[in-house]
Amino acid sequence: MSKRQPKNYTGELLEAARRFDGADNSFAEELKQNFNKWLNSLEGYKNTRLKFPERVIVPENIIWVDASEDRLPATAESRNAVGEGKIVNTSEELLARLSKNPGSSLVLSQCVNRNCYNLDTIERIEKAGSVASPGKWTAPGGIFSNKLKTYRMLMENGGEKLIAGYSFVEPDGKSPAQVASAVLAAACSDRESDRFFVKPTSGGGGLGGFRLSLKRNGEKTFFSLPDMSRLSGSVEETRTEALTINPESEEAVEELWWIYNKFKSSKILSRNYIETDLSGPAEVRDLLKKSPKAAWMDREDAKKKLSASIELFEKKFSRRYAPLVNRYIDFGTWGLRVHYRLSREGIIVENAYARLFQIKFTDEGIGYAGADNISNKQTGELELDRLLPINPLMVGAIGGGRKFFDLLKKGAEAFKIFTGTFPEDMTDKIPARVQFDIAPVDGFICEGNADTARGFCLAQNFDSFTMNIRRWVEDSLDYYSFVKISRDKES
Repeated sequence: MSKRQPKNYTGELLEAARRFDGADNSFAEELKQNFNKWLNSLEGYKNTRLKFPERVIVPENIIWVDASEDRLPATAESRNAVGEGKIVNTSEELLARLSKNPGSSLVLSQCVNRNCYNLDTIERIEKAGSVASPGKWTAPGGIFSNKLKTYRMLMENGGEKLIAGYSFVEPDGKSPAQVASAVLAAACSDRESDRFFVKPTSGGGGLGGFRLSLKRNGEKTFFSLPDMSRLSGSVEETRTEALTINPESEEAVEELWWIYNKFKSSKILSRNYIETDLSGPAEVRDLLKKSPKAAWMDREDAKKKLSASIELFEKKFSRRYAPLVNRYIDFGTWGLRVHYRLSREGIIVENAYARLFQIKFTDEGIGYAGADNISNKQTGELELDRLLPINPLMVGAIGGGRKFFDLLKKGAEAFKIFTGTFPEDMTDKIPARVQFDIAPVDGFICEGNADTARGFCLAQNFDSFTMNIRRWVEDSLDYYSFVKISRDKES
């Protein structure tokens, strides 16, 4: 039995991680294992797996790239799991370590920090004669660092049904006010939806994201912008936005009653989200029938508010705000984050976990309060109690086990499409790993993240994490040998 190393965790992270090591996570672990067996029994997936010739060349040096700004434990625990290699946190450290064995190093990345590790860095690694795994296919700066590139990759390769409708607003040549006008115009031109989520094409942590709702009244359209704090950076009053949950669904009501009690048992979550006392599911149902009141604005006021927020974003981050206007995706009460890996057994789910949304319970109703992120922008607190294993109530609320398998399969379909973009002679050689955010209700893929540590270690049974890391490193060592042999043949 492997154990987590407390020294690799800061603050409340160890307590949150241990939540995934106990009985509460056994249901999700069993679901994951059953899904992997089922998926790789299907005709379309049986032959999608890694295949390597015998390993004949081994690296003299293994370098782990971390650079986690949030001090997440994935890389430190990964290195401990295999007992080999050095961890680097800056590009200077990486290149210095590489210079000691320039032609015989294996670089393993779980890094999302493009200032440390990116496509240019990988080019330097390869020119030195070393190998990066998974390499340029999933590095920061690639397809999964840009939501527009991710969507286009899927759409151009048969995956258009995996994503919701969207519009891209090109900021070049436009002022913040013109970008704001274009965002509102894009939403108004979509006659199939009155609710949208707007987010920048690149960046993580929920930065730049906001919800947008429309109310069409004849020739006039009114707009609701309930929370602009992720865009403007200003901690302002936010309004809750109504949940799209059927109050007649017993499973959904039971899940919300569980969430209410979950929040109430946490000092932080109770303070931030509980503003009414409930005694049972019947009162939850009654609140669901109410609707938090939206603050509607005409087009000019909405444009001014959005333009001012865009200006603040661009000033703070010194880059243009390049937004995607996504048709509303129904998540329900939580977001599903799934990690996939191409292995010798096929495409497998390494890990799947949930992030409960910021849901506020008030006398006026139940609604979303804030954007999808594990931190609270208004209070600055990290709300780790919202990071949870998948449980039977959650699966029941979205339609049951078959529906949950369908969600995981959609991510696997997207991952298979991605591996199909590799060179023909490399489709069964690259030990790629990708994480997708999937909407549990609508089933759409919202975005992908590659080379990502994020919650991979934090929100996973530790024995499962250790096994996955060891197998991935074994695959990476075989990949190293294959690439080195191929280079020798070419030279």
